Amino acid sequence: MQAPTSAPPKPSTGLDFSQGVIIEGELKKKRANLVVRWRKKYFVLSRNYGAMFFWTGGKNSVEGVIKKVRFDTFLSLKQLEKYGGKRIDLRVVTGRRMKLLANSPEEVGVHPRRCVPPLLLAFA
Repeated sequence: MQAPTSAPPKPSTGLDFSQGVIIEGELKKKRANLVVRWRKKYFVLSRNYGAMFFWTGGKNSVEGVIKKVRFDTFLSLKQLEKYGGKRIDLRVVTGRRMKLLANSPEEVGVHPRRCVPPLLLAFA
């Protein structure tokens, strides 16, 4: 995850990420309780939309559908020591849980035993 520099996607989606981006970048994602492999997704946390968006592809390319999770539906967000502090669990009010995996603990923020990582603060 990195500091905001965003702009795409826009054409068919109508989403404008040129302003209000809190943090963005690539994470790996898989649904909880499913035995599937980690899949790369591009994430954007937008203050203007009050939501987290993610899609398959990269910053400048969208493959398939852009999914949205509103901040007000976040029930819990935890950084786990599993995978060396690179793992994040996000649970929303419906009970659905997403497992997220960064490339390094530095992308999440800091080692989980120290303080609240910047990525987690971005969600708050």
